[in-house]
Amino acid sequence: MGEEKGDDPPSTPAGGTGQGDEASVKKIKLLKEAVVQATMSCGGEGNSVATLALVEMVRENPSLLPDTILCVKSRVKAKDEQVSIISMSLVDVLIDAFGLPCSRIAMGTLLPRISRLAAPGTLTPATVRHRAQELVRKWGASLGTSEGGEGFAAAERDLRLLEEEESARIRVQQGRTYVVDDGFARGASRGISRVGSNAVESHSQP
Repeated sequence: MGEEKGDDPPSTPAGGTGQGDEASVKKIKLLKEAVVQATMSCGGEGNSVATLALVEMVRENPSLLPDTILCVKSRVKAKDEQVSIISMSLVDVLIDAFGLPCSRIAMGTLLPRISRLAAPGTLTPATVRHRAQELVRKWGASLGTSEGGEGFAAAERDLRLLEEEESARIRVQQGRTYVVDDGFARGASRGISRVGSNAVESHSQP
């Protein structure tokens, strides 16, 4: 899937010299604010009005798309579970809105992080992990067979393998627990039998 690109949201437009003119810096500031508004939790859901405004902002200025994905990435890693989930869903909205150009950027910039969140057997909160898994599966099915979408297919395949390994690990663990519990039960039964036998013997003695 390749290495994950930097985490920090941009302070100047992507591909710039770091000395963007005042207008460009202002655009990035407005973009960051728009992403924050779109990924704020409103009763457990994203702000649909802010999301539409963000999509229109990028539609009017397509060069903002890479920076938009970077800004969303910084929200995906938020400690707030709802913000993280809403941010991942926003990526899906952007892919639907802007198609192949957005999916290619997301594949290199965001997919590795979402794949890590989707991995079973980790400390990732269950709600975040489940949403990440849904998206990895969806993108693998819808984008994995398209030209340049090999990363999505690989992410879905890796997730499936991890899930199989986790299921096998759980089955082994459950088997060990059963053996321990069954052995304890047999041992306890034998102990009770011995106690009963001793009691019978003591009563039968003159």
